[in-house]
Parts: sequence; structure tokens; C-alpha cells
Amino acid sequence: FPQTGVVTYAWHLVTHASEDGLRDLGTRRPGGEAAGYGGLKPTDEVAQAWDASLRYARGVGARTLILRTGSSVSPGPVGQRRLRDFVAAHDDPELALGWSAEGLWTPAEVAAFAGELGVIPVLRFQGADPDDPADGAWLRIETRAGRGLDARTLDRLADMAHDGVLGAVLLAGAASRKGLAQVAEALEIA
Repeated sequence: FPQTGVVTYAWHLVTHASEDGLRDLGTRRPGGEAAGYGGLKPTDEVAQAWDASLRYARGVGARTLILRTGSSVSPGPVGQRRLRDFVAAHDDPELALGWSAEGLWTPAEVAAFAGELGVIPVLRFQGADPDDPADGAWLRIETRAGRGLDARTLDRLADMAHDGVLGAVLLAGAASRKGLAQVAEALEIA
């Protein structure tokens, strides 16, 4: 798959505050106050976790790093300011930045605000979505062990590619390799 690449996500200690619940799944964290981590806060703890995220991204040869924010980074003024300030303070010419939001953000809000910030919008995609995602958005598709992508999803991706509105497809989960083969076939990528 010559047109594929490695994409990494920022460590959840950068993006998810304790109330987002993801932190309970982790077993490690650098030193510092637990309350100082997550939510894109302008703290030494977040800076330390961000540095670890950058080292990892560069170590695996990623060209894109995605901020997948939790619901603690809401679409209100505080969440928008945190995103805006974080992106402005962490510009890296060698590493593109993407953003995927959980919580109250709608796909249209994510696409619009990502455009304002100059980052790649990354949207969760399901083949049954009634509306097309924003032109050029990256689409994240979750895969499950033993299951491939359904025909409806593959048809939608092929239509979007034909119409020139498909940015990139990110496959996550246990069947990512199988899904990659299906997407390559549907999009006729050699």
C-alpha cells in the first residue's frame, strides 16, 4: 500500500482531562500533578506529555499527529480558546496537525473550526451517515476483529473519492489491515 502512512495521536494526557474517563485506562504518566494533565491546558504537565507525543511521532516516522480531544474541550469559548492557544503554541513545520473531537462538537463545527485553526479536520465516519463530511476531511473508521468494512461504507468512500471530496481514510482497530485492503480495492489503488 504505497499511498499509506503512519499517523499518531497525541497522548491522552495532552488531550483528555480526568473527567473524560480515558485516564483510568492508562497505567503510566510522567511526574507532576494529575490535575495538570489533559484538556490542552497550558501546564508543565501537558507540555511534558506533548513532548513525549512528538518524540513518538517522529520515532515512528509519522508526518501527521492528531489531537483527539475529550468532551472536556467543549465547543464553548473556553474550549475554543484552549484549542486556539494550543495550536498556535505548537506549530511544527515538519509535522501536520489534525484534530478530532469527542463530545458536543458536531462534524460541521469540527470542520469549520479546524479550517479556522489551519489543522486537518478528522471526523468519525460511518457509511450510513446522512450527510457528506466536509470536503477534504480525514475520515476515521473503526474496525472490529473478524469483520471487514461493509459495502455501504466502501461505496460511499468510492463516491467521495470520485467526486474529489475525500481527504484521507484513517483505519483504527483490530481489522485495520483488512479494512485497508478493502479500501484500496474500492478506490482502485494499486
